[in-house]
Amino acid sequence: MIEIAPNFKIANKWFLYALSEFENNLIPSTIYENYLFNNSDAKINEFIEVHYENLFKDFNKFIKNANFKKEEDYFVNFFIKIFKFNIKFNSLKIIISRVLDIGGNIPISIWFDFLNKFSEKEELKYLITNHTTYYRSNPRYLTSVLSKNSNKKGLLIIEILNSCNIEVNIIHYNSVLKNSQDYSFAINLYKTIKDKTILPDKFTFTHIINLSVTVENFFFIVMEMNNYKINFDEYLINSIRKKVNMFDKAYFIEYYKKDVSHVSIRWILDILN
Repeated sequence: MIEIAPNFKIANKWFLYALSEFENNLIPSTIYENYLFNNSDAKINEFIEVHYENLFKDFNKFIKNANFKKEEDYFVNFFIKIFKFNIKFNSLKIIISRVLDIGGNIPISIWFDFLNKFSEKEELKYLITNHTTYYRSNPRYLTSVLSKNSNKKGLLIIEILNSCNIEVNIIHYNSVLKNSQDYSFAINLYKTIKDKTILPDKFTFTHIINLSVTVENFFFIVMEMNNYKINFDEYLINSIRKKVNMFDKAYFIEYYKKDVSHVSIRWILDILN
């Protein structure tokens, strides 16, 4: 029986003919992949559910003869292609299981692309709880994901991380804060940070200062900085100066004078002079 060559660019109708005429083990997995990427979104999802066992079936043999320097390059190439389609989460789960079953390694960068692509709680929960090693050993990628997504999704990811006993530190919270355009959200997140006894840093306070819209908001967060004995370095002072100059000077001074608790930050008045 004639074996189909791996580099043969087969059209959809001929692929269906080949399935009916040849035994599956004579059709290289690259043929299945070529067919996969020549279909519509709907057919891709259907194809994965039916033919998933034939994807990567001769992977070990193929990778030795391909032009990829390492298997990670192969899977990066594959997932970049698959992400161009509206792939359903169930289809992605099937592919993930298939790759792991053959002993393949999904690159870290691609794994975090999964988090960027999907947003539902159950989807994120699957991606995190079943594969915690990725997140424990790669905090840099995780902060990148948190800073690229919505506040709601960022908090959801942090919630799942906490439930898996994966360390969440102030850098992760700052990544979520960085995306916020709403003072109420930022201050509520700050209170969560305090409740969890995580020490905020100058970047935490800078994000909130930039979002403060009233003198009251401003003084509250500056007093919090003072309580935490945050070092007022040039970076932080410049942020404070910029925000102070946005307020009405007379009102700012009047508000300051009526509350003696602000005497510990008297130096702020010097910024106005």
